[in-house]
Amino acid sequence: MLVALRNMSYAEAAREAYPSKKRPAQTGFQASRSRAVAARIDYLRKETEQIQTDARAEFIKYDHIAKIAGSEERETFWTDLMRDNAERTRDRLAASELLGKKQRDFIQQVESKTLTATVDLSQFSLEDLKSILAEVKQKRMLNDGTGTTE
Repeated sequence: MLVALRNMSYAEAAREAYPSKKRPAQTGFQASRSRAVAARIDYLRKETEQIQTDARAEFIKYDHIAKIAGSEERETFWTDLMRDNAERTRDRLAASELLGKKQRDFIQQVESKTLTATVDLSQFSLEDLKSILAEVKQKRMLNDGTGTTE
């Protein structure tokens, strides 16, 4: 493994792996002659290359993402631009508006009037109910500004 991952010679790898052995060069030479050891080293080299390739690809991916300004960086940029008196007024106002939108300073307020009532309809005749419905439609039409009934 040391041969594959650290590009050591067989003797260096044997010396590091078996520090108590008296003849690491001979142990390393014997290991170099083994087909199983050679196959394992070849496999580990290929695995190492694949891991390095994958790591490079991940680095490139995240390096690209790191180049995209985050929320805090944009807010800082807009704040700096807004406060820079050397910039044009319209640019400073635009930065101020973007900053305000980001921080939700501009809230659209919508007023809604809703009436909820519970009515026992059994006390009304069919003609009364039709008349009430027609009146509600007429008021809705006037409030909508359409001037026409559906």
